[in-house]
Amino acid sequence: MNVNGQWIETKQANISILNRGFLFGDGVYETIRTYAKKPFALEKHFERLKYSAEKLKIELPDLSLLTSIIYEGIERMTALIEDEEIYIRLIVTRGTSEFSLRIVSASPDFILIFRPLKSSGKEGVKIKISRIRKIPPESIDPRIKAIGQVDKILARLELSEDEYEAIMLSYNGYLAEGTMSNIFIVSNDRLITPSLETGILSGITRDVVIEIARKKSIEVEERFVELSELFNADEVFLTHTSAEIVPVRYVEKIEKKIGSITSILKAEFREYINEWLSNKNPG
Repeated sequence: MNVNGQWIETKQANISILNRGFLFGDGVYETIRTYAKKPFALEKHFERLKYSAEKLKIELPDLSLLTSIIYEGIERMTALIEDEEIYIRLIVTRGTSEFSLRIVSASPDFILIFRPLKSSGKEGVKIKISRIRKIPPESIDPRIKAIGQVDKILARLELSEDEYEAIMLSYNGYLAEGTMSNIFIVSNDRLITPSLETGILSGITRDVVIEIARKKSIEVEERFVELSELFNADEVFLTHTSAEIVPVRYVEKIEKKIGSITSILKAEFREYINEWLSNKNPG
């Protein structure tokens, strides 16, 4: 891992107990993955990181420095692993200051964690509707990807061992998102997903799936989605960075099929990545 530009073994890494990330969850983060050992959608991750940091008035390190560390970390990991892809967690906190919520000037800390990206092997997962509701977007901007996530922790505490994801509703009862994923449903050959106005994070994999679907002439609806539509959907799947598209087999006790649109999008996502890689390696 890398802490403030210094490479260090995980067990030797340390951070002050007065770091505001530790004390108050006062920081932002991004989760990045590689394909063929190349970081995917790095510019989009940086755009979202910049947005989150600007909203919280956290000063970011120079992005060219972070980029060079990411590529060096990939090289270091590649020397250790051959077949697996790499998971990267980038965290920036406000830094260390006095033991108080009062915002004072501090020097930000940044941490980059590199791990082999283990395949979940999940095909046809079970999801649960959480009792925990999303905070109204008028109160806290859902586009801020902050490290303090009590709502998501509470939602995941509701899960049993055979449940993959907890799906949260908006404060006013509409389908929103999972604790680590965006959600899509298929109904009458239409691809439907909660709109950003619902109060969800704009997932990067979510955006790619919508782009692919439109190119394949699949009708896409981004809107407020009733919970009943989830239970009545023909197909359901999740999207998130590390696992791409995850088909859902059970919405609580209701069985779903892994249908043609989900299968098409999974295959087309692979093609999208292959095309992206070919553009990264012209000729």
